[in-house]
Amino acid sequence: MAKKFITSVYTHTQLNGAVRNILQKTKARENTRYAINFIHVLENKFVATDGRKLVVVEISHPVSQGLHHITQDGFLLPCPDAGNFPKHEDILLKPEAEGYASTTIGGDIQSQRLFSNIVYHLNQADMLFDLFLFQESIMCALKAADYEKCTIETAKDGPFQLRFDIENKHERAKIIFLQMPINKQ
Repeated sequence: MAKKFITSVYTHTQLNGAVRNILQKTKARENTRYAINFIHVLENKFVATDGRKLVVVEISHPVSQGLHHITQDGFLLPCPDAGNFPKHEDILLKPEAEGYASTTIGGDIQSQRLFSNIVYHLNQADMLFDLFLFQESIMCALKAADYEKCTIETAKDGPFQLRFDIENKHERAKIIFLQMPINKQ
């Protein structure tokens, strides 16, 4: 039986399934920019980045705002003195961006075919990106939950972004995945 994406174990919050997987795979693992090694918790959002890719998970939750360490098992531990998380709202794609384009693919196809469709559309938009980082981050989420559709958004000289809803038997979450392109020089 699938667990809820967010559960409470004694006094600790635990992330499960696709939500845990995508946040763990996206957060940084470095010691030069300490704050991005954590999950940034906002009202009804979890945000993770490694500086090249970013994921925002929109789901209602009882977790206190701020930076949190996520353990291997998905437990969130508050880290009040961990520094400042980057301003992620500024880089999310908006429809008014120059050269903005979007394509929506139905969720009735298997995750591997969806991945192939996404790569095809990104190549059509002349986007160069790190395929391994992309596949590692996004495919773990798509395999761990049901999804209805995926919207691929691109903009001229900007990042690409995927928006999709995931759900299990208990709840639903919206995910925004953004990855910066590789420089074409």
